[in-house]
Amino acid sequence: MAQSLVTYLGGATKSSEWLRAAADPAAAIHFFDDGFGTGSFTSDTALNSAGYVGGHISTPAGANTNTCTSTASVCSAPSKLAFACSGRHGSSPAAGVVGVAAIAAGAAVNPSTTVGAYFTTSGGNLAFQVRDSNGAETIALGSAPSVDAEHGFSFDGGEFKVYVDGVLKGTVKREFPAGEMRFVAGNTTASASTNGFVSFDYVLVSADR
Repeated sequence: MAQSLVTYLGGATKSSEWLRAAADPAAAIHFFDDGFGTGSFTSDTALNSAGYVGGHISTPAGANTNTCTSTASVCSAPSKLAFACSGRHGSSPAAGVVGVAAIAAGAAVNPSTTVGAYFTTSGGNLAFQVRDSNGAETIALGSAPSVDAEHGFSFDGGEFKVYVDGVLKGTVKREFPAGEMRFVAGNTTASASTNGFVSFDYVLVSADR
């Protein structure tokens, strides 16, 4: 039931494959975690960091050689996908990342080279990037939220729609990058910073198969 609620309420995920898959379980795959356990993620995580009551996962702090990832891949070149992750950046967001990327479990994201579709921060500003073998397209999203906010995007028909807290912020017309994608959250290789994407409450990835 929690998955259905998150799918419906998350702004980006209203175009999710979840309802179609409910009628045809072979139609889609889903990755969902409510932040009450770290079993689905690499070991660079800790539960319930300072200031949280429960259900939050802390990402690696001060490390630029690894980040929090899902242990399993969550999609591979889908024709439709919806992503939502509620979490927060540091007080002066720098070198943060959250989204999906074609990396090994526990590896780091380098926005200059890593294939995927993800949010990044630099100098306190938030951006969304789609990178494939032909390069990257990035859209600026303004100041990065330092309180819990849902970072979401959907993909359908060669277009990404990007949301923050359910509000459409921009679009990117580009095919989904090739590769086995993992959920990623934390810091990038740009800096050993404690002000990356520091913790998250839940994550949902829903894609066709």
